[in-house]
Amino acid sequence: MALLWLRVSSGCQKRAAATKEAVAATKDVGLSLFKKKACPITGQAGICEPCNFLLTVPDPGGLARKCFCDGNEPTKVDKVLHRGCELFLRSEFTYAELSFDKAIETDPYDWRGYYGKVRVLQAEAKHFKAFQACQRGCEKLPEDGRLKELREAARAAYKQSKAAPPAPKAAAPDCPISSAAGDVPAVPVSRIFTGRVATKEERQERKQMILGVFREQWARIGKTKETMGYNEYSQAQAQGLQIKGGHQPMPRPKDITLPEDYRQDIGTVTAEHLGKHYNCESTSGRLLISLYGDIFDVSDRPDKYGRDAPYYYFAGRDITWGLVSGNDSEDNVNMFYDLFKMEEEELSKKLQCICSWLGFYEVEYGKPVGRLVEFEAESDLPAPPIHKEECVVQ
Repeated sequence: MALLWLRVSSGCQKRAAATKEAVAATKDVGLSLFKKKACPITGQAGICEPCNFLLTVPDPGGLARKCFCDGNEPTKVDKVLHRGCELFLRSEFTYAELSFDKAIETDPYDWRGYYGKVRVLQAEAKHFKAFQACQRGCEKLPEDGRLKELREAARAAYKQSKAAPPAPKAAAPDCPISSAAGDVPAVPVSRIFTGRVATKEERQERKQMILGVFREQWARIGKTKETMGYNEYSQAQAQGLQIKGGHQPMPRPKDITLPEDYRQDIGTVTAEHLGKHYNCESTSGRLLISLYGDIFDVSDRPDKYGRDAPYYYFAGRDITWGLVSGNDSEDNVNMFYDLFKMEEEELSKKLQCICSWLGFYEVEYGKPVGRLVEFEAESDLPAPPIHKEECVVQ
């Protein structure tokens, strides 16, 4: 027993020495660069030594007093909180909130998940929701002084926002066309993009980060995916659904004869090649669909994508814009735009929509079997037209 204790003690001492040495090295390298930053959990200025998560502004009031990473082996909750902080630092507030929600779900008695969620909602100026989230934390942990203090701060911020005078409403623009135009739909207006064009690496990193969240969600959904979401369309979304016989549960057919090259990789191809060889009337029986450049083999669902099936015009085409715009008509297939040439808030929502669908297609049809050339140089594509429709959800 004594020998075991000595071995454990020796190991702990070695790890402690290594940690101390690493921290000292971190301090030596450009410490002055971090003097005005703070840990998103502790709110304390300077480097959070165990995790090095930084913010450009300190936590108002320094409401938290403990970091979620104390130098020990990170738990599952710690890892989720790390991801939430990463997303928070990137201003990916929607997905940061999802991570903090997962932390709360994993351990509803850990104050840190509530604290992180409140910080996200405060950053979005959603003061009432921030107060509600903090209140739920206080109900679970009524003796936690940190959450009590944060709740009072959230309450004060909400009262202050209510007392502020409402922003003046913009005057309604004059109708650009005579009312004699009747019910003719307006031509989509192309937007002008003057911001910085994201690099290919930045696009991929952001996509994978968001997609990771939805992959986990679809993994939890499991078998319920067959009926999930079909009764959850909003009124605006329902108006954009054009497919007759679609958007409803369709049991997987039996005794399907699959093509010999089913799920074999096809490499990188053009939209023209995809449409010529893998459409709904494909002689080989192979049906492929592109979603944001990822090509999926849907040959096992001719009841959906084959000839005379409800989604027949999806086969052999890219369906990104139809899903993003909320109008899944045939007019919106093979419409190629650079989604990153949208305003940040809109881009965040559209990427969430696309990644949710990508997660679903991976569960339903396996890994992508190819890529579409048009999306390999997405930054060369034009900015999307201005639209008001909502994303078509699964």
